[in-house]
Amino acid sequence: MTRTRRRFVAFTILSAMFATGYWWMTTAAATPEQLTHGKMLFEHQWTVGDKLAGEGDGLGPVFNADSCVACHFQGGVGGGGPNQNNVLAFQVIPMRGRRNVASGVVHSMAVLDELLESELQVSTLFPMLTNRPSVRYTNECGTYTYQPPDFDPVHFDTINTPALFGAGLIDKINFASVQIHGVKRSLGAISACLDGDMSQMLAGRLKGRFGWKGQFNSLEGFVAAACAMEVGLSNPLKPQPIPGAQKPDEKAKWDMDRKQLRDLVAFVASLPAPKQVLPEDAKERQLVLHGETVFSRIGCADCHTPNLGGINGLYSDLRLYDITQKIDTYGMVEDSEFKLPVSHPTFEEWKTPPLWGVADSAPYFHDGGSPTLEDAIDRHGGSAANSQKQFTLAGAPDRRDLLAFLKSLRAPAMP
Repeated sequence: MTRTRRRFVAFTILSAMFATGYWWMTTAAATPEQLTHGKMLFEHQWTVGDKLAGEGDGLGPVFNADSCVACHFQGGVGGGGPNQNNVLAFQVIPMRGRRNVASGVVHSMAVLDELLESELQVSTLFPMLTNRPSVRYTNECGTYTYQPPDFDPVHFDTINTPALFGAGLIDKINFASVQIHGVKRSLGAISACLDGDMSQMLAGRLKGRFGWKGQFNSLEGFVAAACAMEVGLSNPLKPQPIPGAQKPDEKAKWDMDRKQLRDLVAFVASLPAPKQVLPEDAKERQLVLHGETVFSRIGCADCHTPNLGGINGLYSDLRLYDITQKIDTYGMVEDSEFKLPVSHPTFEEWKTPPLWGVADSAPYFHDGGSPTLEDAIDRHGGSAANSQKQFTLAGAPDRRDLLAFLKSLRAPAMP
């Protein structure tokens, strides 16, 4: 066998291992000691100069919470959080002289008052574009001069705390199977379109498994970033931020070493997955089952895919879709010298959140702006506008049963 052929065979075997999920099954399971240690770290209330921080400075200097469980507690340790724990995040459109898409968090707390951050501070770092040159254009009615308005490149978003139940299973979903699912769905939509059915849509973009923008491909990366950005704990994968500068503090000493981070990730990965809880009453159970058929019939299951990559009951395809109101950027995203990278999520794009455990994870949407499930459905727009319309047009019994189905998707019983 030639060297080229051997390489091809090896590549084929490795591809098959990844596609079938065998690769991740070889990962060593965490020990009980690791899980106990990880749970302690998750619940630990960090302080300045904390004894667990080694040579680091402990909590902060800027932060949004002093522990993981301070935000992740609804339904038990590892759950989502209420709106009072929301985080203010931002993105900055690249413009002339600044090629990269800047992003960060405006922290709500600091170890010293003079280190407190603000929206004004971010706007000062990334100032508004003023006195933009006028544009002359001519049409059949005459020649006109257009004066573009001042443009603020900073876009703020309020981010709600997601539940972490089942995160370990999501981390194991192989992207090859996710890609295959997306291709099949897009081919189905194209076929339906050729047959005159315009209601189906193509699969959304695929980024990562975690984060509202799919910005993290692994649970480890997600946890490391949360430790650094939300609690101010520098670690081997992510340094804490410099207060007010919106830059990582590369000189900061670790507050968490490799073992601490590994054990914390292991604990989060061990959190049980939510399960559907069907009513004991036969009539109520039938309503829930009918609600699931309505859920599929009006297109909700297109994005909130029930099963993905061998994980049952997830109700997500982990893809990005534009489902919120279009942000007016006055043409800057399209016309600026340095455009928003195609690979970067737009302001309107959000990852389809898994619906398992949704009955116990209010409020809803990325910003927690929808207090009830019905509010969340009514708020869907963009790519999901057709499903929202179908829900509105459905009869009252269908809407009732669909909501009953969603309310059967319960969080796991946790202490």
